[in-house]
Amino acid sequence: MNNSSGLLYQPKSEIRTVQSLGHIQFLNTFFNQVAPSNLQPGDIAFKHPEAFKGPVIIDHCLICTDYNASIDTYSFIEAHFHHGVQFRHEKRENLSTLTWGPYVRVISANDTQKQNAISFAKPQIGREFQNEWMNKKYNPTDLQNDSFADEWYCSELIWAAYYNCNNFFADDVGEKEYV
Repeated sequence: MNNSSGLLYQPKSEIRTVQSLGHIQFLNTFFNQVAPSNLQPGDIAFKHPEAFKGPVIIDHCLICTDYNASIDTYSFIEAHFHHGVQFRHEKRENLSTLTWGPYVRVISANDTQKQNAISFAKPQIGREFQNEWMNKKYNPTDLQNDSFADEWYCSELIWAAYYNCNNFFADDVGEKEYV
């Protein structure tokens, strides 16, 4: 199905290739009529960004880190325009609104790689949002070569998390060993 921006959105049964992430699988349609009951850690959520009022062709993206069944809440990590990199907690029912979706799964990543992507994103919490959107980096400590290395915008954080997903990011490993 084509939307007004000319982008092609495919039903959940189809697979779309994305260069930086490998293969991703859509978990629901563009219109997001129901909350995804099968959202898993490592899945990527897209939503309408709060920074822009009204219709825009830009989506905000977050990485799912956990689901707490006792309170029916998903946890995500996002690089938020106003708050920097942070956890975001959303009730499952909120994910069925028109501002959320689609949801995608990196089907070429195994469970360890998905967990490593999440583990890469967690130490970025508290870092600033990067307004220089054209500058992708994978090493948040390389300030000598990139003055924005320790700042993130939303899709860049998700890209870097999966770019580095073949590395193990233990909580007790020093920051210099992340890349």
